[in-house]
Amino acid sequence: MAAALDEAHAQGLIHRDVKTANLLVAEGRTPRESAGHVYLSDFGLTKYAMAGSGFTGTGQFIGSIEYAAPEQFQGKELDPRTDVYALGCVVFECLTGRTPFHRDSEAAVLYAHLSEPPPSIVATRPELPDDVDDVAAKAMAKEPGDRYERCGDLAAGLREVVAGGVGPSRRGHRAVPAARHRPVTAATPAAAATGRTRRRALAIPAGATAVVLAVVAIVLVASRGATPPVHSPGPSSPTLPGPAVPVFLGRAAVRIDPTTNKAGKLIPLPGGSNFVPDIAVGEGAVWTTSNDGLTHVDPERGVAENTVANPPDVAPGWIIFAANDVWAGYTNFDGTTSIAVVRVDPATDKVIKEIPLRYVTVHAAVPLAAIGGFVWAPNGPAGMTRIDPGTNRADGTFPLPGAPLDMVAADGSLWIVYTDVDELSRVDPKSGRFLAHIPLQNPATAVAAGSDAVWVVSNVQGIATKVDTSTNEVADNVAVGGTPSDIGVGEDGTLWVSLGSGEVVHVDPNTRKLVTIRFVGHLDHLAVTSTDVWVVGRP
Repeated sequence: MAAALDEAHAQGLIHRDVKTANLLVAEGRTPRESAGHVYLSDFGLTKYAMAGSGFTGTGQFIGSIEYAAPEQFQGKELDPRTDVYALGCVVFECLTGRTPFHRDSEAAVLYAHLSEPPPSIVATRPELPDDVDDVAAKAMAKEPGDRYERCGDLAAGLREVVAGGVGPSRRGHRAVPAARHRPVTAATPAAAATGRTRRRALAIPAGATAVVLAVVAIVLVASRGATPPVHSPGPSSPTLPGPAVPVFLGRAAVRIDPTTNKAGKLIPLPGGSNFVPDIAVGEGAVWTTSNDGLTHVDPERGVAENTVANPPDVAPGWIIFAANDVWAGYTNFDGTTSIAVVRVDPATDKVIKEIPLRYVTVHAAVPLAAIGGFVWAPNGPAGMTRIDPGTNRADGTFPLPGAPLDMVAADGSLWIVYTDVDELSRVDPKSGRFLAHIPLQNPATAVAAGSDAVWVVSNVQGIATKVDTSTNEVADNVAVGGTPSDIGVGEDGTLWVSLGSGEVVHVDPNTRKLVTIRFVGHLDHLAVTSTDVWVVGRP
């Protein structure tokens, strides 16, 4: 990886987004290629050296905040030493299992990059030589002039230290007992009798250093967020692993306790992993969607009990509970037509009625909402209709300014966001009259209702926007980070946001206190109740 970065720098380019997720390792196919190959990916943020800062023209930060150098936040010009800093962060993560400045909020991470010294690697990995900390500290120096000039210099320094030599350091070298670096080929009789072994240096062949680091990085991507191993003193020196981060190996649902922010076990679900699933909770059960159909999950037993099969060539979109039943909007797999809204009895898992609807614009979602004794659904390229649960018939269609993406009922109104219009509409469900058109700064991803507000989340800048239902005006913007997929509001007014990057963020909009629950996978929709938060995701 270091060599790849140096080659890019030699061509006048800087990567600007060096991180473990951008390391790819391919196995060798011949004995001569036994070490395999390391590939550095995602050059989408690459820029010519000295060509600018870490911000766009509109002031939006570019890059991954956990690995970003101080100058990327300061608006200064960037050069190859910006990538050296990020590579230092990667080394730290490879050796400790966490990024160097992991915090509960992005603001705290930014502050740490700017102001705090790099934490010690040896404090977490005491079996490593002390000089490993010096190498990491030089790579992650606040001032570019104090860092290694080249990524290869960082790799060489690390290789020398872990192989038993003395690595370069801008702060000088610490005196280390010679015995600490003495290779041990076999335990002495005394060591064998007591169960103790000496600490020894980690010998890594020079040509394989980058491969070893990349392999470790790939493993850590699959377990990011886990507590680093604790090395206990004593005769046996056991390693106690921290709590594992749940990994989505297929489609699955998971419950989060809103009082402890702890995730339960993943409940495997049927269906392909390329389908964007929805989730709803009601009548003592959890329901999700897939390209196979509607799946009924028993939350007590933690199993998917039954799946209501789809009609041919169609799949359900969004789902809700209304009139004691499950309602789902079905579309063609290509998203070009709304086939029907299907009503299912959750007690028997049987379809009660299919209510046909008209053509819906390409790639439109089929959001549903319940208010005023009716179920509301899209009807036509830019229209809305209501369904009477008493007759299972649709009527009362009214036009919309765009193709609806999501909607929610709150304060006696329908609130709708769109795929093609940056607006939150407030609609009177009785008359179909628009009560407000509230412009949004960014395209919406989802909308949710709170006690006195409607919240809209956008995946462009990771912002949750609060709209006061008494004034129909934007009242607040709360940073939630990442690329939000969905949003829900708890009874206590706190926000729950699922991120495509594999995290659920729990935010108090008043104090801005943020808690992150980490997973490995892509998170889609969530459902928030008075006692639970349910999230559905995929690999």
